[in-house]
Amino acid sequence: MTDDTTKQTSTEHWEEQYAGEMPRWSGKVNPTLVDALGGLDLTPGTALDLGCGEGGDAIWLASQGWQVTGVDISPTAVARAKTRASSEGLTERVSWIVADLSEWAPAKSQELVCASFLHSRVDGFPRIEILRRSAGWVSPGGHLVIVSHLFQTVEDIPPWVRRHHAQESGTDARTLNHLQQMPTPAQEIEQLGFDPKSWMVLAAESKVRDAVGPDGLERARLSDGLIVMRRMR
Repeated sequence: MTDDTTKQTSTEHWEEQYAGEMPRWSGKVNPTLVDALGGLDLTPGTALDLGCGEGGDAIWLASQGWQVTGVDISPTAVARAKTRASSEGLTERVSWIVADLSEWAPAKSQELVCASFLHSRVDGFPRIEILRRSAGWVSPGGHLVIVSHLFQTVEDIPPWVRRHHAQESGTDARTLNHLQQMPTPAQEIEQLGFDPKSWMVLAAESKVRDAVGPDGLERARLSDGLIVMRRMR
C-alpha cells in the first residue's frame, strides 16, 4: 500500500480503497439526498448517480421508481453494487458503468443528476470540472443535486474514517490537505459559475445528520453540504 496517492492512478487508488471481501460502506442511501428529493416532490424518471460507489444511492433511487445509471471508476465497487441490485430485484431498473468521470459522458440527458461525496485524495482530481460538465447532462426542467462533506477540522471527520487514514499513512497530514479542498455550498456554487438565466438555486446549505460506522455500532454527527439546482426550461 503506497503512502502517496499522487503516485497512483484514480483507478488504483479506489480499487485499493475497496480492497478486501467486505463492503466499505453501509449500503444505505445518503439521508441528505433523501431529504433533498423529498422536498422536491419529483415524479420518478431517469437519474444518473456520479461516483456511485457500492450503489447505496442508486439502488435506493431505483427502489423509488427511477430508471438509474450508476457510474464509478472502481470495478470492485460497481460489481458489489450490481450484485446487491440483483439481490433486491432491481436489475432492470439500474445500469452500471465503470468509467472515469473526467472522460465519460452519458449518451443522453437525465431528469436527475446526483453527486454524493464526489471527493478524491488523488492529486489533480477535477471535481469542479466534472460537476460543470454534468450541468450539460441535465435535461430542461431537471435537477442537479450535489452532496459534499463539510469537514473543517480533523475532529469533524468520523472516527472510523480517521482510523482508516491513520492505517494508510500513519498521519492525518493528507487528510488535513484534503480538507482544504472542501468548499462550502456557497463557495462551490460560485466556483461552478452556472448561468443564473439557465439555473435556479433551490438549496445551498449545511445539513446535519447522524452517521453509523461500518460496524453498525459507532455513531457520529456529521455536517453535509447540499446544493440543489433546477435547469430552467
